Amino acid sequence: MAEKRLAALEITGRFLSVKHLTKHNNKTNMTMKSIKNLTRFTYDTSAFLGWRLSITRAGATFTKYFSDKKFGDEKKSFEAAETTLAELKTFLDGSKRVNGKHTATTIRKGEKLLGKA
Repeated sequence: MAEKRLAALEITGRFLSVKHLTKHNNKTNMTMKSIKNLTRFTYDTSAFLGWRLSITRAGATFTKYFSDKKFGDEKKSFEAAETTLAELKTFLDGSKRVNGKHTATTIRKGEKLLGKA
């Protein structure tokens, strides 16, 4: 059976995502690809399916996983990860730095922000 691959661009907020559409037997499967600071995990051998948010600012790395199972599906987990990323970027870009590094309080508040998601 022939399989057709199409690529569609979608702009969501300030982010650009590429969706690969696969047509097989008149069915369309849509998978979203990773974008900056958001990585898609879709391994067949892994129990985890979802998105990983990872961002480093001023020497501090913040990481959070958004499971498809917890949020309902791939699109909802992506939207949650994207919203959290935007909030975290806004918070970190406006926070105080000492000698070019974030303070311990800023790091703690950033981790707390991730915990709420």
